[in-house]
Amino acid sequence: MVPDNYEYLEICPEGGLICQKIASSINQGSGAALFIDYGKNLSVQEIDGFINESKDIVLENFAVRPEFNTLVRNHLRQLEKKNVCLECKTTKNKNYCVMEFPEDFYSLLRQVALAKSSECDEAPRELLIHIVQSNKLTEVLKSPNWKPSFEWEETIADEGDEGLLVWHNGEFDIEEVSIDYLKMLPNVYAPSLLADGQEYHNEDGEEVAEDKDLEIDSTFLWRKFVDVALLIAQRDLSDYGEFQTQLNKILHLEKMYVSLG
Repeated sequence: MVPDNYEYLEICPEGGLICQKIASSINQGSGAALFIDYGKNLSVQEIDGFINESKDIVLENFAVRPEFNTLVRNHLRQLEKKNVCLECKTTKNKNYCVMEFPEDFYSLLRQVALAKSSECDEAPRELLIHIVQSNKLTEVLKSPNWKPSFEWEETIADEGDEGLLVWHNGEFDIEEVSIDYLKMLPNVYAPSLLADGQEYHNEDGEEVAEDKDLEIDSTFLWRKFVDVALLIAQRDLSDYGEFQTQLNKILHLEKMYVSLG
């Protein structure tokens, strides 16, 4: 998959943990060493860019309804946060509450609302929240089978740039929403690999002084990150025209299970 004449970048032993582990994985998988080739003008930031793009691609594919794939779900557990309570923000719309997602939010796994009706004195009820697509929202809100109901302990929600929009249609009060979610996996940085006196800047132009390792230790995901990072490097450094085909092969087995949902 990687051209024979392609020269890898060697990571020095004093480099960041992420780079050392990736170098080890490459050695095991292809017999090639990862080394810094200044003749190709490939910077440390570019190498980290391959890793970070790989991480985003893998998560984008595997974080889609992971409950349908036990294998993937097990390897994503380090990214799970359970029973995080969100309070309703003030909104001009009287039919729904806006719940602001946490800063590290990536994707929803489970969501329930704690609601209370002014028409009864009983304790608050836990309502199941159904996520609907925006283009189906109007239709769902008009349906007697899907509209928010305190009696049937169900309501609907939509994800927007403000956060999670949870509907109550003014018929009950939502006290809080509890969610399980996958958190974002921060980018990796390896400024320790730079020569003395050089500065490392991230994608936002901010200087980074300390290494930032990958915050997950699943061997399964490490292998996927390495395989896809190599594929990205090959795409960017050569005329390789089968990127999508090879990417699909790398991700195919796990995505088959996801598609069953």
